[in-house]
Amino acid sequence: MTDGLWELVPVVVTASEAHAQRPAAEVADSLPAARTLPSSRRSRLRELGDTLSSITTTAVEHQPVDEIALEDITAADLIADPFGAVARVTDFPAYQAEVLSRLGPADFLAELAGMTPEEGSYLVAYVMAKDRLPRTPFLLRAVFAAAVGIVEPLLTRLVQLVLYETAPGSYTSLADPELDQTARGMCYGSPARWREALVENLGITALADLVDWEGLGLLWEARNVIAHRGGVADARYHQLADAEIGSVLASEPSGVRAAIDQIGAARFAIVAGVWDHLTPGMGADIAESVCIPLWHSLRAGRWRQAHGLARVEEAFAQNSVAIATAKVNGWLALDQGRGPDAIRTEVQAWDVTALPAPFQAARHLLLRQDDEALRVLRQLVSDGTMNVGQLASWPLFDRIRQAGLLDDLLSAGQLAFIAVRVLGRAFQRSGPRCGASRRLRG
Repeated sequence: MTDGLWELVPVVVTASEAHAQRPAAEVADSLPAARTLPSSRRSRLRELGDTLSSITTTAVEHQPVDEIALEDITAADLIADPFGAVARVTDFPAYQAEVLSRLGPADFLAELAGMTPEEGSYLVAYVMAKDRLPRTPFLLRAVFAAAVGIVEPLLTRLVQLVLYETAPGSYTSLADPELDQTARGMCYGSPARWREALVENLGITALADLVDWEGLGLLWEARNVIAHRGGVADARYHQLADAEIGSVLASEPSGVRAAIDQIGAARFAIVAGVWDHLTPGMGADIAESVCIPLWHSLRAGRWRQAHGLARVEEAFAQNSVAIATAKVNGWLALDQGRGPDAIRTEVQAWDVTALPAPFQAARHLLLRQDDEALRVLRQLVSDGTMNVGQLASWPLFDRIRQAGLLDDLLSAGQLAFIAVRVLGRAFQRSGPRCGASRRLRG
């Protein structure tokens, strides 16, 4: 679902921009009501609309604005009470009087008053389309709220499942209303309450650190601001996110996509933690299954989702090589999103002396020590420790491969490279393994 929402963001932006460029007549003609009106009548309604727009615009320009009152108007005031805010800065009765005086003869007003419902709808749509506000910010906030809102229903269903599996005799079935009520009560509230339900009440301790609960909490509070406060930051949100009280939450496409990726990682982590709790030992298979969506996330620039998936991979890894591979994947994600300086100190402190040699190359690459990494890689390929498939598949090597530094090592294995990229397979096995862990497990 999160992948679909992520792909929806540019569609929303493009559609909104295209809608903004449509002529007002085309917008009005697209209404069902327009099909009942002859062309001549629609033309007359557009003339009336042009007259109304011109008159109202002129009347607004002629009204003096209270500059002192205007300085005190905040974004919160405009969203909470737009009409009251306008009344504070201008003489609205005088504006109405000027509009009526400019409408001219009584037959003009009579024509407006005598319109059918279809004609009235057409006229309103035309006038609004002539002076439409940007729709993209509102639509993006809607996508953001929808994305954040998909966590709670999933969580409630999982809590129901755990309650039923741990005490099947207490409920008639998974559809038992009492079970549903209990689960909803446990999950009602913020992510802090969700964590309490899963970790403390149900004993799924792996989820204590598997999910970025603090980050999820901030997203939830932002969603509440959008859903319940018109997108205007209040004192509560100010304390949590340091947003200025009264400011309108930003809604840029990149920010919405970032939130979607955080939600995707959180959903995966919660499902993985519950699954391993209900089926002990399943975590190892989960850790091995992460690599393909993790790699795809990295190559799509979705580093927040990749970092969350690497977190799951490391939590359930069963040996030192798998743990090291997960660490590298997590660092790759942070490198992609925040740059190499964000991971430099931690990678420099990483002791790889007890790990297989490919992790020496990984450490060099993460620290941008490419010459040293290439020397290690050539030796590893020469002695058969690493193969061309691994060089072609693991995103760790994407940067130097794209720079042409691996051409000599890959030239003999282009068919393998193509198979890896198209089929998503690095190794011939029943399922994928991430990075170096397939060949290097002891």
